[in-house]
Amino acid sequence: RAYAAYLPTVEPQLTQAMHVRWDAAQPMLSDREFAERVRARTGQTRPAQWPAWLSAVPMMAMVVLAIVAVEWIGQGLGLGGPGQAPEATATLTALVVATQAPPASTAEPTEYPTPPPTPNLSADLLGRWVAFLTRDGDNDDRVYVMRTDGTGGRYLLDRAAAPDHARSLAWSPDGTRLAFVTDRSGHPEVYLADADTWAVTPMLVSPTGAAVDYSLAWSPDGAWLAVTAMPLERGPEWAGGELYLLDRRSSGVNHFPADAPRLARRVTDRAVWSPDGAWLAYAGLDANGLPALFALALPADLTMLDPAVELPVQQLTASAAAPDGPHDIYLGYAWSPDSRRLAYLRQGPWVGPLLDAHIGADFHSSIETVSPAEPDAAPVVLLDFPSPNGILGLSWSPDGAYLLYLSDDANGGCWNPYLLPTAGGNPLRLEEVCNLTRTALPQWSADSRYLLLSATTGLAVVDVTAALADPAHVTPMFLQLPADLPGLAHSPAWQLRP
Repeated sequence: RAYAAYLPTVEPQLTQAMHVRWDAAQPMLSDREFAERVRARTGQTRPAQWPAWLSAVPMMAMVVLAIVAVEWIGQGLGLGGPGQAPEATATLTALVVATQAPPASTAEPTEYPTPPPTPNLSADLLGRWVAFLTRDGDNDDRVYVMRTDGTGGRYLLDRAAAPDHARSLAWSPDGTRLAFVTDRSGHPEVYLADADTWAVTPMLVSPTGAAVDYSLAWSPDGAWLAVTAMPLERGPEWAGGELYLLDRRSSGVNHFPADAPRLARRVTDRAVWSPDGAWLAYAGLDANGLPALFALALPADLTMLDPAVELPVQQLTASAAAPDGPHDIYLGYAWSPDSRRLAYLRQGPWVGPLLDAHIGADFHSSIETVSPAEPDAAPVVLLDFPSPNGILGLSWSPDGAYLLYLSDDANGGCWNPYLLPTAGGNPLRLEEVCNLTRTALPQWSADSRYLLLSATTGLAVVDVTAALADPAHVTPMFLQLPADLPGLAHSPAWQLRP
């Protein structure tokens, strides 16, 4: 508790030490939130000065006390348990040994200010809505919406009603509706929110105890919602999930799976519509039960779909020679704006059965493109490089000029955005920009001018034009979050059209 009281004076260094990757799938706490959460849980207030008696405690006793206190605090915050991140303990121990007791002072430690309002956003974006998730002290993720100028903020569902772990925020192409997944009923369901009234209605409900999770993708015309249903349990006989299609214009609630026409089986990741609506790409399992990319050819009138008739499906990537042989995995894929090519991030080779594979020789990553209209053509390799600690995600800028991906090549839990010119050239790393979570890629604005992402201190906006002019010195702007917003804001999605 004594160390927790001293925490405000060392919170920048401590937070840096704590920002190692305890669990890369979970967003980290910001500096100010971490310190305030500790004070709230320990009942401490900011001290006027460092207690004189503690300065006489031998340094080794301070180290032991600090490690015990941080272990207790980390467990209380749900950041991890014993043995989960030994490098964090080692870093923290070195930090405390190197930290000297400050001189006695009656001055208050410097407060970390709320990030300033976003300047220089185009007038077209200033009135748009932004939806994001807030993570509170109970590790609940709840949907919050506000305008880009910080006004109009609200939660979409009652915070006090039930625990919630919302996810998969997806705006309709016309910006009039927001779809998301919530499990506040005890099992995952899909909800729709009307952007005019913010009335929220269920669109897809699951049977009680359903062990599935959903990811969502809107059709380009906003009439259909592709829902990927993935089993949560992965045993030896795991064979992926299934892809369903929901008609947004239908009245009433759909009951999974009876009311949802199934498009594909053996699906392993989300579906992605081509901008012209003619194709639906997804990652799935090939004949050997190993990863591959596929594309469904969709009819012009989806209302004429016959659930009893399977749609034509095209395998876009090569199959492995045997179920336990070398194979690749696909960590992201995205359509070009003209719908002619699908770009994907390939990593491999992996050797062995899918759920028990290990890294093979010459392990590397590549970004490639393929055209469903040219099934016999070889993929076009845009970038080939040895795999660093982590590479994932892929999104095409709306103007087609760049492919964005994330890399944790510094092995520090920070996912740096890279922009790869599609016309040729080396990727550009956006320095001083850290995407906080691996589960939500930075989002492009419709004019390709801005990127919206989760940062360690809030929701950041990057001016792409300025970043390309000087990628080594990128200065993110920040959206003004409400002062009383509890927890960590992450996984933002902004309304692309009014």
